[in-house]
Amino acid sequence: MSSNNAVELCVSDQGTAARESMSGSDFHETLSIPNLPFSDFRIVDLADRGGYSAVYRAVYTPSGGKPATVALKVLNAHADIIHSNKAVMGELQIQYGLRSTHVVRCHGVTVTKTMTGAFTNGKTTPNVDGSGEDKFVIVMEYL
Repeated sequence: MSSNNAVELCVSDQGTAARESMSGSDFHETLSIPNLPFSDFRIVDLADRGGYSAVYRAVYTPSGGKPATVALKVLNAHADIIHSNKAVMGELQIQYGLRSTHVVRCHGVTVTKTMTGAFTNGKTTPNVDGSGEDKFVIVMEYL
């Protein structure tokens, strides 16, 4: 896994009969999903919470870029566990690669400390002492 600006995913798939007939070999694809700095996000509010994650509405302002409203899906699992789970990362790779008006778009990923839900001036306060687990966050289109 890269520590720079991308999460490198490499998924090898034996492929379906259709893929095999098209390529004649195993399907292999490498995809770089942007790893966005959490400091570029301003949390607006908690949109919803479920058993496996919480979704926040946030404003993403990349350095020198135009602000955009996004959804931050904060998974209730340690970031290292998510990164090492091939099934989850494979699904995320597929989600990131989809380009359809019928599918919510994945813009990238980020990592943050456990979010307490305390809001101050539009910002969510991570654990003050920094003792929280790193949480894996999927940055998605906000609908």
